[in-house]
Amino acid sequence: KLTFVETEGQTSTYHLTGAENFMLKIVATNNTWLNIKDENNQILTDKAVNAGETFELDTSDSTRIRVRLGSTPGNQVFMNDQLVEYPTDMVTQNLVIQFNK
Repeated sequence: KLTFVETEGQTSTYHLTGAENFMLKIVATNNTWLNIKDENNQILTDKAVNAGETFELDTSDSTRIRVRLGSTPGNQVFMNDQLVEYPTDMVTQNLVIQFNK
């Protein structure tokens, strides 16, 4: 279950519980920059995702990820096929997902 915790500026935090695997999916209908870091601030990906593309990443080895989208409008983020709602209408946002197995 994905639960919204709080928003501070561009960063919103969520907790994910009751899952064994953590599959991240980005579905882009507009071009965006994507940067994903783990709990140690190690970059897992840093790339452009073009309109019409889907980006998937198994983050099961992490305890927390930070997803930064350069342009959120029209682009969707899913965690284990559950849509992660953007809590604000800012163009650039960070979504921090804390995994609690």
